[in-house]
Amino acid sequence: MLPRVRRASSLLLCSLLVSAIGFSHPAAAGPKTKRENPPYSADFQARVRKAIERGVAHLRTKQLRDLPADADPDAPGEGMDTVRYEEAAAVTWVLRRAGVPADDPAFAKAAKTGTEEAALLLLALCVEPLPLGNPFEMPAPGGTSASTAPLSATDRAVVDRAVAFLLDGQLKRRSAGARADDDGGWGTGEPGHRHVGIIPSAYMALLGLEAASRRGAPVPARVWVDALGLLLAWQAPKGPAVSLRMNEIRGAELFESVERAKSRGFGLMESLSDRPTGYFSAAGVIGLTICQDALQTEPTFTRELREQTRLGIRDGLAWVQQNYDIAHNPAPRLPGSQDVSYDCWLQSLAHLAIHA
Repeated sequence: MLPRVRRASSLLLCSLLVSAIGFSHPAAAGPKTKRENPPYSADFQARVRKAIERGVAHLRTKQLRDLPADADPDAPGEGMDTVRYEEAAAVTWVLRRAGVPADDPAFAKAAKTGTEEAALLLLALCVEPLPLGNPFEMPAPGGTSASTAPLSATDRAVVDRAVAFLLDGQLKRRSAGARADDDGGWGTGEPGHRHVGIIPSAYMALLGLEAASRRGAPVPARVWVDALGLLLAWQAPKGPAVSLRMNEIRGAELFESVERAKSRGFGLMESLSDRPTGYFSAAGVIGLTICQDALQTEPTFTRELREQTRLGIRDGLAWVQQNYDIAHNPAPRLPGSQDVSYDCWLQSLAHLAIHA
């Protein structure tokens, strides 16, 4: 969970969402109803662009100055030593997403220190910027975009190191013994040391690796397979039957469908799968979707595994839809804790709107 700087990042990310939560992914297979999808009004588009401009301006004012040579790095409130790199990477990613060019003075290189930091760094370097900060000018799916431009030699070197860091940090059997419950996931801390795997770390690692792989960084298929197996095992095994509403936009037309699903969310880890929250459930669905997309052409992605993944995505989306709350991080089994990870919940919703 990130402190105040990331809350600003999350709120800006939510301002980039130009549609209400409605899920558009091959998780559902019900009959589709077609209706007109009118464009957003000029007034609404102008308000969204203004909100992005205000958010970028605000983040610029929060960048801390470098320490002078004779300053005490431990003095309260002094320089970047008082800020977790995770926060700086998150803000960098948001600025890039909002259309700020890579050579802007606001961007600075910093060393990665953990799973979340490395993942956010990859997102910052590899993210597809909004054209001129305008989400309404994004290219249609399948078209060319700024993300196809080659990385600079400097950025490529940083990306390669961050990818290697995440690949080495994926939890796996360290001996010939039995597989651990969290193998295939990620924990906090440095690679090479056994840590307890948790959903947030797996979600962030997969986001970063996906961004890097789209820019040409090689990620072995086994990484996606192992992560997929972990997420499928960690999803709640049962849940109430609900109707999942889905939609798919094709130009000026909107196709809507409804499918019966089971509301199955995610908790922090397997042992807490019966205590799902909004943040963990959105993160789990995003992780399943990333692995599904990465494995489309892999022989190891069998028909049975494809169906298990489809149902996992469908039921995870059903949980988010059933418990959706923009004012709080929904945690129906944890009374009084709805505001825990609220900023992360907002940020995961932004990612879910992109991936689902």
